[in-house]
Amino acid sequence: MLINVNCIRRTPAALLRKAGLSAAVLSLSLANAFAAPAFDQPDTDFRGSMNAAGVVYAGSEAQLAGRGFTPGQEVILLQNGHALTPAALVADKDGNLSTTVAIPADAAVGVHPVVMQVSKPSTAEVFNLKVSPKVRAAIPAPGARFVPKRLQPQEQSAVRDVRRGPPTSQAIPTG
Repeated sequence: MLINVNCIRRTPAALLRKAGLSAAVLSLSLANAFAAPAFDQPDTDFRGSMNAAGVVYAGSEAQLAGRGFTPGQEVILLQNGHALTPAALVADKDGNLSTTVAIPADAAVGVHPVVMQVSKPSTAEVFNLKVSPKVRAAIPAPGARFVPKRLQPQEQSAVRDVRRGPPTSQAIPTG
């Protein structure tokens, strides 16, 4: 059977479909060619850790610092499946890294697990990021004096004399 090339439709829509399909196949081929291997050598002696400097509040920025990473190791921070940084963090020659992360204004107060997805060599760890409540400090009225309870005058207390004779007690003022 012979196919007549004059019978094949060459409409603009058909050409666009073919071009789109070709572009999709090409992009998938390139992505696979340049992708990192799925199961590279894991980091069997991982000692990296991350923590937040200071108190973290909803609607603020958290200063995160890490140490103990292998120099050049790349770290992606994930919380609830979302990347917290726009790009991977790279450990410096001393194995340290740092970043600033925006905490959403509607973040719930409490401890949130953050996944450190590490590559070159690969591993993963979880660290806890605590979002604290904002607490207003009590401001005394003008002219008021604050005296801690332990320094305030106390009621009289009874002391028992056990040195000699039958037990007796007497009230001794303590203020």
